[in-house]
Amino acid sequence: MTNTKKSLFGNTTQFKSAIEQINTIEDDEQFSRVILRIIKRSIEGVQLFSEKEQIQLLSVLSLNNESLQTTLAASNFIFQQSAYFGINSDSLAHQLKSSGMETNKIKIFCKAWKQGRAGYTKQLMEKSIAPRSLQEINWSLHLQSSNKNTGRDKTPIAFFEFQLNDPDTVSEEKKKDNFVVEFNHQQLFRIYEKFERLQEQLDQLI
Repeated sequence: MTNTKKSLFGNTTQFKSAIEQINTIEDDEQFSRVILRIIKRSIEGVQLFSEKEQIQLLSVLSLNNESLQTTLAASNFIFQQSAYFGINSDSLAHQLKSSGMETNKIKIFCKAWKQGRAGYTKQLMEKSIAPRSLQEINWSLHLQSSNKNTGRDKTPIAFFEFQLNDPDTVSEEKKKDNFVVEFNHQQLFRIYEKFERLQEQLDQLI
């Protein structure tokens, strides 16, 4: 189970500014419709708002364009993080309260999350965050001599070949991309430690 004592949203200056912006929206009924729309359209995998609809939202929510974009981006980010960490509406309420969001806005987000959590999470799982995915890894070990004349002081070097695949690329030649990375013992150990920490975080989400 995810530890919700720590902020899932990072609480950066940018995010806190977005929360403050959301708190200034006076029409909770209209804002609730916007948040429900974000959930619904995200589940459907289509554009959240057309350009014409965004212009209408400027008037409906009494925001300028920059504030509107900040609000929409932050709202979508809240749902993405909630889905990624698998939290329910109660945990989301706690997280948003810790971030400084006012009670009425928290209720709006939690209501939308309670209704759309399952569909949103499923859609996010089916959608690749990165444009390319790892298909295969090949590796080999070599001994590299620091003294070319004597061949002494040999250092073990590991070579990793990563094969990436881009399903959105039409050209078969450009669909696959290979690159090679070289690690010495110290570098490889640091990478291993990072993967260990990553594995621990993944285990907490299961």
